[in-house]
Amino acid sequence: MLIADEPTSDLDSETGRQILQLFARLVEEEGITVLMASHDPASDDFATEIYELQDGSIANHTSQSQLN
Repeated sequence: MLIADEPTSDLDSETGRQILQLFARLVEEEGITVLMASHDPASDDFATEIYELQDGSIANHTSQSQLN
């Protein structure tokens, strides 16, 4: 399992996309689970599950079937 807290926050958009593509490749090729906290909306394109938090509670949950 890879845990990443805001992995694209201080990066330019191209480098951030490369990091997200690397994570996606690790998931696909190595079977690694990635748990990531992010405010970057670009990360949604790479997610299979999205949990949005508000005031310390889950405010919304979207699964891959709802994302596509």
